[in-house]
Amino acid sequence: MQAQLTSRIHLAVEQGRRPLSIVITAGQPRDAPQFGPVVEAIQVPRLGRGRPRQRPGRVRADKAHDSRKNRAYLRRRGISHHSGPGGPRPKS
Repeated sequence: MQAQLTSRIHLAVEQGRRPLSIVITAGQPRDAPQFGPVVEAIQVPRLGRGRPRQRPGRVRADKAHDSRKNRAYLRRRGISHHSGPGGPRPKS
């Protein structure tokens, strides 16, 4: 059997399902290491003048992205987060 050539699309979307960032990788690597590059690629244009906003206020991810490394990354950037079942919950 020959190996298949595949790719994965990693997206960050807003609640309205509008894409904020996209990263395409080879299909074999796991999803969790791509969390940082996807969040870093976010750029939300301002309504008026000024550079685009690059830090979301809150991130919601599935449990595939719930790792100590990803949670530490979000804490360092000051982003609240909620990951899959049993993960940390944002403060209300």
